[in-house]
Amino acid sequence: MRLYPLVTLLLGFLMTFGQLACFNDDDIDTTLASDCIITNLTLGTLNRYLLTKNAAGEDSTYRVTVTGSIYPMSIDHFKRPGYNCDGRIWNRDSLPYGTDITKVTFSAINATGGYMIRSMTTGQDTAFVSTDSTDFSLPRMVTVFGADNVSQRSYEVCVLVHKQEGDSMNWQRVAQPNKLLSSMTNLRAVAQNGILTLYGLQGTETKAVRIPYTAKTVAPQTEWTTKTLTNLLPQTIQHGQDGKLLALNADHQILSSTDGLAWTALGSSLTPTALLAGGETCLQALNDGEFLSSADGLAWTTVANDEPALAPKTDSIVSVCVPAGNNDGQEVFVAVEQRKGRVNVWRRTVDVKGGEEYPWIRIPAAETNQYNCPTLRDASIFRYDGATWMTGLTQDGQPAPLYASHDNGRTWIPKKIKLPVPFALGTYQVVATNDEHHFIWYINATSGEIWRGRHFRLGWKDN
Repeated sequence: MRLYPLVTLLLGFLMTFGQLACFNDDDIDTTLASDCIITNLTLGTLNRYLLTKNAAGEDSTYRVTVTGSIYPMSIDHFKRPGYNCDGRIWNRDSLPYGTDITKVTFSAINATGGYMIRSMTTGQDTAFVSTDSTDFSLPRMVTVFGADNVSQRSYEVCVLVHKQEGDSMNWQRVAQPNKLLSSMTNLRAVAQNGILTLYGLQGTETKAVRIPYTAKTVAPQTEWTTKTLTNLLPQTIQHGQDGKLLALNADHQILSSTDGLAWTALGSSLTPTALLAGGETCLQALNDGEFLSSADGLAWTTVANDEPALAPKTDSIVSVCVPAGNNDGQEVFVAVEQRKGRVNVWRRTVDVKGGEEYPWIRIPAAETNQYNCPTLRDASIFRYDGATWMTGLTQDGQPAPLYASHDNGRTWIPKKIKLPVPFALGTYQVVATNDEHHFIWYINATSGEIWRGRHFRLGWKDN
């Protein structure tokens, strides 16, 4: 940052001679207020430094640029309690992690008087030039002077940058090894309305373990509740419409529940092979190679598919419903069949307005696609961060990465997210789900440990 003689600044003040005196907090007049205020502050091009690995596997840093103008600066012209200034200027959307704010430039500074910035070393006001690289690692005081060289208004200018990489994830163990959970099989996890419910078989009995949570805390094990459920297949539980849950009993009758504990038969004559995910307007099911759809779970119609000979005939299938993304009037069902070490991906688009009928289509693996759907054991599938996510165990029984599909089942990208440390060792059964606070829950069904984590970016609003 260059320093300019005070004479230069005085000349600038004289050029504004004839303007009215600066307004104060008690006299808010639009004519007076235009005298010694900052009307616009726009960030320029900034540098961002990121870490990567070079060809030798060593840490390496590379530089990219950030267009500062897409992060608008908010201006508060009035004195607030707790601030030793007359106003504040800051960017509501923080700059990306790694942005260098020790060398900030501005593409535009508009003020109705001359302005200076307080030195971080001397504490004296010095020239403030937009094109100079200025250190904003700490809040800086910028003062606008009126034409009379007496009136003035000070602003605390803060350039905010994220302290965390948005797509990184921090895991927290919320439950130590639990004997009850470690004794359960066919585990299914459902998180909604501040309750994580873990369903599973303990011997021949179906157990439901209820764990309260908030965005910030998870209830200790002393506050968990357990209930034995009658004639419920836990692995069949699916989300239905309006927050309801659906499941099958031993006779494959369709059950419904509003609280996850009390289950009643819907009265449908259909006894499907498997329940698929529920969407906004309809439910999906599978019955011995036929895809079915229903608006209420009672009356079912057959849905065409493009390869009937390959339609799933077993219950070894997981599914989820996600928004279409490119069309607010559509939603997409994605179903993944894992059978005998092979995987089939099926997809159906549904017009929520009921104007169009679409069949189920199979998405075949392609030799040219390096991101074909992985073959997993005990897969869990869920919607997260606007995409379809899946995890489970590899064919050798080790925890698989978290895979994300942003194109509704065609490609599955392994996320560069480290799993909780205990999941990196040994042989496990795992189940995963997500909740309304954007947490992913990871349950080690072998040890009974429970972990949860979320993208830092998705937690910034809550924090």
